[in-house]
Amino acid sequence: MTTPFGSSQFVTIPIKEALPVARYAAVWSKNYRLKTAAASLVEMAKHYSSGQGNRHWQPLQIIA
Repeated sequence: MTTPFGSSQFVTIPIKEALPVARYAAVWSKNYRLKTAAASLVEMAKHYSSGQGNRHWQPLQIIA
């Protein structure tokens, strides 16, 4: 990865065969209504990061 304008904002990360599990957070206003696609992504993220030791992605049935 290159740095924009010569800044040190980005660092080069070596590629590994097994990357650590990343943690993500989604934040939005209480008055914001999630669209179906965004709600599906949130549900998939909840399922995948549920902490039950299930680290292999399994597709969910999405009801639209």
